Amino acid sequence: MGQAISAIVNQLDNQAEKKKEAEDALNSLMVMAEDKATIHYGNVINDAIDAKLLPVHKVITKMQKINCGVSKNAAGLKGAIEGSIKNFVKGEIVDGLVAVAGEALDTLMGNVSANKSQVSSYAITVGSLGGIGRIDFYMFYYKYTSQSLSSVTEDCLITSLVVSSVDTSGLNANDIRVLVQNNYSAKLANETDEALTTRQQKIVDVLLANFSPK
Repeated sequence: MGQAISAIVNQLDNQAEKKKEAEDALNSLMVMAEDKATIHYGNVINDAIDAKLLPVHKVITKMQKINCGVSKNAAGLKGAIEGSIKNFVKGEIVDGLVAVAGEALDTLMGNVSANKSQVSSYAITVGSLGGIGRIDFYMFYYKYTSQSLSSVTEDCLITSLVVSSVDTSGLNANDIRVLVQNNYSAKLANETDEALTTRQQKIVDVLLANFSPK
């Protein structure tokens, strides 16, 4: 799943100059991460994606993570993402969100321009107690090209998540189906089109079972 910044730096205890250079570069990345997470949070509460269709009511929690060396263990990172979100959504939705995050990660790592790429999106969710919400996520991927730094860590990923409750008063059953179809279009590994449609329908059923749309 990649390593924390402290773990990366601690590996260089016997290489003082390289350790100092790595600390400077990675600490700068941490500052950038905080700035980008702050901007993402502001975007969610002030101008969220599809805010007219699925308006944010109240932010429940937010989190930010930085992982280094992600290209060497992308599968592990996807598992870590699953661990981060499973406490906020019902089991039927976890796989869908992991697929969405995995697709975003693959897109990030495959579309690097000027050493970096980024993606922002969201998904409608249902919590374990039946509350309707949304998870907005932002990912920023940076790939080092400096020989001295890339020998320490090849890349780093900043992930920002904002979990919120939503106002569902303006939704109807068709809106729910369209949201699910758009939000959860990413496939799991080796998933067929038929299996994807079945999984999407299960998510629709869970959502419709927890409130009464117009």
